[in-house]
Amino acid sequence: VKGTRTLIDATQGRKTKAVIVTSDDYLVLSALQPETIARRFSEAYGEEMREEGNE
Repeated sequence: VKGTRTLIDATQGRKTKAVIVTSDDYLVLSALQPETIARRFSEAYGEEMREEGNE
């Protein structure tokens, strides 16, 4: 159903510090700081993009 969101609690009982909204309408609660999440995504996808560029 359009407009319906699924909640994923990834805090493992810790305080929620960030909420991620995905393009598929998922809401992800995280205990990580937004800066930490951004850095990890950047590191993971930055490495992936560098590898694809070397092909």
